[in-house]
Order: sequence, then C-alpha cells, then structure tokens
Amino acid sequence: MAAQHNTGAGRVAGTIHGGNSADRLIDEHEAAARLGLSVKTLRRWRWARKGLPFVKVGTASVRYSERDIAAFVEAGRQATGDAA
Repeated sequence: MAAQHNTGAGRVAGTIHGGNSADRLIDEHEAAARLGLSVKTLRRWRWARKGLPFVKVGTASVRYSERDIAAFVEAGRQATGDAA
C-alpha cells in the first residue's frame, strides 16, 4: 500500500512502495496545475477514458503518478524547425 503524506490544504499524496520520487502520487488539483489544465479537463478525460492514466485509491480518490505525467508530457513533445 502507498505511504501517504499530507501536502497541505487537505490534500494527500503518496509514494508507491520504493519511495522513488518519480513514483509519487499526486491529486487531481496538483496534476492539473502542473499540466496547466483545469481539474474539469482531467475529470472529462477520465470519464472519456482518454488522456493521462490515473490511479483509483479506494472508492472515490483519484491520484496521478508523477512518472505518468512526465511520460504524457514527453509523448506530446513536438520538434520544431527543419529535421534535415
């Protein structure tokens, strides 16, 4: 089970087993802020089963892996300029 840490403002984050910061789980508010999106957008993506992978903790809590966020951003990276 994930260790949990209070991150303030009633939010809870955790790490998955090994404590590696790349495995840290964050709530939808922090994930949205990091991506420059609204929480509503993340909720719509979950409902549509698209976009960023998420973890369901218990019956109602949703968390996002920092590793998944980094991979999602990297997958969307676009090269600019001439490739030649």
